[in-house]
Amino acid sequence: RSADSIPLNIAEGYGRVSSADHKRFLLYARGSAFELRTQLQLAVNRDLINSAQGALLEERTVELIRGISAYSNRISKYKP
Repeated sequence: RSADSIPLNIAEGYGRVSSADHKRFLLYARGSAFELRTQLQLAVNRDLINSAQGALLEERTVELIRGISAYSNRISKYKP
């Protein structure tokens, strides 16, 4: 569910009128990405995925977190 929440919050925030609302939903998406990162660690610990898969997916999740943060900072500067 946290993986689904990421793009859903980004989309909902994009549809908001104010940049403050947009940014708030990006923060929700970022929080969901951190939740996903934890769920990946749990999946490895529970042998649901192997550590190589977990490491790759965690790396991609960290990249996603960085991208959401950069986008949030960017809209703060350019959106009225």
